[in-house]
Amino acid sequence: MPLALWQRNNALSLIDETGTVITAENLGRFRDLIIVMGDEAPARARDLLSNLQATPQVFPHVASAKWMGERRWDLILKNSVTVKLPEQDYALALKRLEQAQIESGLLDKPLEAIDLRDPARMIVRTKPGQTEEYKAGLKQSAASGNDI
Repeated sequence: MPLALWQRNNALSLIDETGTVITAENLGRFRDLIIVMGDEAPARARDLLSNLQATPQVFPHVASAKWMGERRWDLILKNSVTVKLPEQDYALALKRLEQAQIESGLLDKPLEAIDLRDPARMIVRTKPGQTEEYKAGLKQSAASGNDI
């Protein structure tokens, strides 16, 4: 059963739930699958995808995931925002991100990165020149009772 596309050495392969390569041929029909990167990514992809599927407000935004430093994931969203997940309890971090999306549409804002590695806070980096637009969006959310 196809799970994800694995990118290595500038080539893609289709992997299953165990991380085994199914094929590297005719991948066009699998273009909607998430791309995972990193040597250990295939073995860890099933757990990541399971946790992403449990966050339906986040999952559709994710284009790819990179296994970083042999210890944690970075997500790359379809709008090029990088989400840095923690080493431990990244399922909880994904739930926090989903709540921020529900409350303020965080993933739709003009951002560069979201850092969730510290469980006590969420660090958001806006795109250059977009800080005021980001703050205005937060004020509108706060006025409706939704604040991150």
